[in-house]
Amino acid sequence: MTDDRNDRRTLLVDASVFITLADIGSLDLLRGTSGEVRMPEAVVEEVSSEPAERELESALGVWIASPTLERDRTSSEEWTDRLETAATHLTAVKSPSGALEIRP
Repeated sequence: MTDDRNDRRTLLVDASVFITLADIGSLDLLRGTSGEVRMPEAVVEEVSSEPAERELESALGVWIASPTLERDRTSSEEWTDRLETAATHLTAVKSPSGALEIRP
């Protein structure tokens, strides 16, 4: 097995994992992972108990990325390109109206 530092992974974290690790003081396990730690916007909103909420507030934009933060810094054209790229991986097609539709 090779150790390729350019092959970085993305770790998606859900609320229960983050809250549990915050409760037991083990967020370093996430912080120390190889790759990017990301938390979807809905999950960010779900974290509302202490100490997790306080820890998340200090981690967002520092070692946890969230689409909410990126959306503020990304132009709508870039988001359209990203969504279209993602849609192709989900076997989506553009309908005559221009909307993306997921096809089986």
